[in-house]
Amino acid sequence: VVGLILWKTTRQKVDPDWVTIQTQKLDTVQTLAKSDSLVQVLLEYFHDTVYANKGLGIDLIDDPYVPTMEYKQFEKYIKILKEEKKIIISTVEGGGATTFIDRLSKFIAMDESRILSLRCTPKFDLEYHRNYIGYYKDGVFQKGKLLKFWDRCKAHPDKKFIAIIDDIDKINPETLFGGDLWENLSSKTDVTLINGEAIKFPDNFYMISTTQSAVGDRLHLHNEHFKRLGRDIYLAPSTVSLALYLDGKRKKINKKIAEKGFESLREKDKLAIKALNDTTDIKNFLYIFKKINQIIEKDISRNSQLAQWSNLRKLYQPKDREKFIETFIHQVNALSPDKKFDRSSFDPIFYSIENNGLMQGSSPLATGFVIFKEWGFLTEFVVAISFALITALISLYLSFKRKRKINKYLTRSEEIFMAFEGRDLNISEAVQQLNNLKQEIELDTKANNISFPEAIFFHNSIRSKVNAIEIAKSINATFSTLMDVFMEDDLLSKGEYDKLVTFLEKIEYSLPKEDFKKMRGKVDTAWKKFGAS
Repeated sequence: VVGLILWKTTRQKVDPDWVTIQTQKLDTVQTLAKSDSLVQVLLEYFHDTVYANKGLGIDLIDDPYVPTMEYKQFEKYIKILKEEKKIIISTVEGGGATTFIDRLSKFIAMDESRILSLRCTPKFDLEYHRNYIGYYKDGVFQKGKLLKFWDRCKAHPDKKFIAIIDDIDKINPETLFGGDLWENLSSKTDVTLINGEAIKFPDNFYMISTTQSAVGDRLHLHNEHFKRLGRDIYLAPSTVSLALYLDGKRKKINKKIAEKGFESLREKDKLAIKALNDTTDIKNFLYIFKKINQIIEKDISRNSQLAQWSNLRKLYQPKDREKFIETFIHQVNALSPDKKFDRSSFDPIFYSIENNGLMQGSSPLATGFVIFKEWGFLTEFVVAISFALITALISLYLSFKRKRKINKYLTRSEEIFMAFEGRDLNISEAVQQLNNLKQEIELDTKANNISFPEAIFFHNSIRSKVNAIEIAKSINATFSTLMDVFMEDDLLSKGEYDKLVTFLEKIEYSLPKEDFKKMRGKVDTAWKKFGAS
């Protein structure tokens, strides 16, 4: 029991992320590029229209190429936009938001003329308001790009329009839209009067705002912004996308090798294909990428992470591993003045790699130490664990000692009985030795070396053996008496023989098998020799 407890409490767990990366089969990943029919169904779902051109959906996002991403991720955002019309997509450096939003907008608008884009720069809030909402010139209101865009929305209610506002956290959105319009953005029905004209959010208008983590001051978005601009959806770093990118690069170089031979490759491609064909190292690279981002998100913030389309994707070769790690460290230390990272910050990751995915400090015992240290009860926890361990070890010793005594008594009582059956001990000697053993058990019971129930068990066991010996003694005496009486005249009549056989049949199961055979043999021998017909 103690061994099982120690094994359970000290055994480290395998990281589920390690298992996922080790067992991931990229050929089974449902990418956008492999989802022509699904993309078409999604297009018709979003626009509530059935199109004759069944390749239209994939064509819209294949300009100039289909993004390397999973279909389910693209589908998720399209379905949210259909229901909510406004969202904020936040990401980190290399998150692929620019490409992703470009394809989302083309998929929604279906024509680039129905897409309006604004890239925000700090301190241009008022200028953006003039350009996109409007201004007065010589007492006449001049509509800005957004209001004109909304006029087009109203003029074409059967079409869908979308506005992209990049880096909206770099300006004050309230200044961009103007106080009155900003307030009414939270409602689908409220209108704003601008120069006497009722302005409202068009039903066929969609809006995607983006934020991206980077060094520098910016507006901290909160619930009031989300209520008007749409909920914040985080485009997290994707290990699967990074794996797909590397796999695509590997296939591209292998295609060149198949067409022109290995020697035709440039030196950098020779080094690249060697690294890309090393499955174990590539999986380690992907694991490090995923786990470092997890540590950064937990200890700093998700805004300090680096995603798959940053320059990290080029540092997959073993020779670049230290540079790969240092890139993360520099990123975190630049964004987090209060907490600095160094290579040792990621030691648990390398421990897992060296130990086939085991997580350092993941055993229940180690976890308990961490939790109680955080709670300020580490000393009490250590004392409790130590006391429990010492108690368990003492119990183990006493249990082992008791087991030895039990085995000794069981073995000794069996040896005595077998010696009696084998005629090495006579009845008196066997009974005496069994009684002596019973006295030893009584003394051990008084000394608490064995428990009272165990003592009762031994007493009953010894008593049954003594009874068996006494019965054997009585039967032997009776049989001998009968034989002597019947053989007084040196003759054994048929009636006497039958009485002896009947006697033996009645006591057969009260005797050891060998004793019964001997007695029956003695009767049969006497009958053959002295039997009277």
